[in-house]
Amino acid sequence: MKIFKIVLLVVLLLVLWVIFFPPSFGGQRAEMVGGEQKIDITVQSSYSPEKIAVKKDIPVRMKFKITGAAACSKIIVSSAFGIPVTELKDNQELVFTPGQKGSYNITCTHGMYYLVVRVTA
Repeated sequence: MKIFKIVLLVVLLLVLWVIFFPPSFGGQRAEMVGGEQKIDITVQSSYSPEKIAVKKDIPVRMKFKITGAAACSKIIVSSAFGIPVTELKDNQELVFTPGQKGSYNITCTHGMYYLVVRVTA
């Protein structure tokens, strides 16, 4: 009975910890400039930053800087944001407006490289 109470207390403490101190997303937040959220993405053998955080219902302007990228990583797609298959050019900008909270991917067409976009309220 004593062990059961200890286990129950530990589980309760873990649940409270997760509620009051949720794990960090660890992504870079887009900068607000002139009513848009702006972020620069470096395309190399991956995308940098790999995780970004944006706000719902505010346009996002992503600028892609290509530096020695693999051919696959220069062709992206995201059905969540209405981005069709797009071959990126250096300094190309894409604009979209996220409409729902959640985490979404922008990927190369093979799904090998991806950028996680976390949309918050």
